[in-house]
Amino acid sequence: MSDESSNPARMNWLWLWFGFYILSGLIFGGLSGYVAVSKGLPPHLYFFIGFFLSVAGYVYVLTRASSVNQNVPAGLTKVPKTYAPAPCEKCGYANHPAAKTCAGCGTRLHPALASDMDRLG
Repeated sequence: MSDESSNPARMNWLWLWFGFYILSGLIFGGLSGYVAVSKGLPPHLYFFIGFFLSVAGYVYVLTRASSVNQNVPAGLTKVPKTYAPAPCEKCGYANHPAAKTCAGCGTRLHPALASDMDRLG
């Protein structure tokens, strides 16, 4: 009869490699999703491509062309959520389109759209 305490259980190498595969999948999936957002592509699809194919999936995402209808300024990797600034008629200061007064000179503005706070009530 063998003593179980003298021979501790050892991890199978298969589980170690499986863990490395999952870790690399998460890393390359995240990188692939980030690159997809930067290029205006659907991030969920490219996350899973990067997750399951790791380095090959990441290289695949890098080789995809950017979306044609992308309105993201150069250097910005996140799709903008607001409208373009509206210049003040008096001083030309660029204000948010929902601004009621100019941040540069204090002149009363005519908002082009309702602010988020006004829409919330």
